Amino acid sequence: MPEMQPLRPCPHCEQELPEAAFPSDDAIFCKHCTREVTEIIRKKYSVIEAALFRAKLRKTTRVARKRAGSAAFAAAGD
Repeated sequence: MPEMQPLRPCPHCEQELPEAAFPSDDAIFCKHCTREVTEIIRKKYSVIEAALFRAKLRKTTRVARKRAGSAAFAAAGD
């Protein structure tokens, strides 16, 4: 009869799995859930980075328009 392996709980999928299902001894999630959680975090950060990029782009456009407007106003005054 095979020897029983100790089982560890994975809080994400709520299953008790053998040690081999975890990437390391101190891992919280099993291998499958670790990939899933990593993908979720990666998507969230890419959405945040895209929003920051758009905000910076709007700001630089606004500043450039303001500078161009004041330069045009100064040129018209000459």
